[in-house]
Amino acid sequence: KRVTQSVLSRFMVSAFRWDLFHLKRVRQFQLDEETKLVDGDVIALDDTLVVHEHATKMPFLYRLFDHCTNTYVKAMNLVVIHARKANGLQYPLFYSIWNKEKENEIHLTKLDLALQMLQALKKQLPRPVRLCVAMDSWYFVKSLYLEIEKLEFDWVTKAKKNTLLYRKVRIRGKERFIEILPEALFKEAKPLFAFWRKKKSVCMAFKDIYIKIDEIHNGQGYLKEPILKPVSAVVTANLQEDLEQGHIKGTFALLLSNNTGFTAVEVVQNYKRRWSIEVFFRNAKQELGLN
Repeated sequence: KRVTQSVLSRFMVSAFRWDLFHLKRVRQFQLDEETKLVDGDVIALDDTLVVHEHATKMPFLYRLFDHCTNTYVKAMNLVVIHARKANGLQYPLFYSIWNKEKENEIHLTKLDLALQMLQALKKQLPRPVRLCVAMDSWYFVKSLYLEIEKLEFDWVTKAKKNTLLYRKVRIRGKERFIEILPEALFKEAKPLFAFWRKKKSVCMAFKDIYIKIDEIHNGQGYLKEPILKPVSAVVTANLQEDLEQGHIKGTFALLLSNNTGFTAVEVVQNYKRRWSIEVFFRNAKQELGLN
């Protein structure tokens, strides 16, 4: 029997102390050999809209833009972190409901909520664990990924089309950093696409790629000097999320990670594990009455 629509959503915004329950649940998971998080496991980070067009008394409902339908809907915005272990086991960790800014209230963005949940997860780990946070391009923001690194977690994400990158080159014997966009790397990778498919490894790593994390001001009249951070940069194609959005096969994507020790295959595999949270959202809406 299907769950009545909106039952789960109303349950989640009830007065129960779900925050305390989740903390204890996650802490208990870390005591079990099968469910505990270990080095290399992935934490998928994403948000979803929980639509309730005809609800009148449910809290946290706003008119929000749905990028899937390109329309405005009446919905809650749910931010979630989801564990995806290397052995295939997965389970939701924490969730937070975004609250629109109001007078005399501290406004927390989705980035703030995501960081709070990751910090809470860090505290529940009984030992240091090097996890990898997999997030889509919306969460690729300096204020978030630098804080993730302070937690001693790695991160992997998909670059936006306009993400500014820096490439280290040698010109007349001197090292220079030139600005490039992902499209430049796509053009280099495209001729080798057929070769990738024969090798059954549809990815290509690029060395000496950097992102800007800050800049130095040397005074009036001088150019600003960027402070750069090296990243693993991997071009791949046919990601599940691109195919789901109707993009044709052969669509390229640039994946970035702070861990320069990852191989190209590891970067791609870690990012692909992010898709588990999309499946979780879909199942919760279709089978549990979340939407």
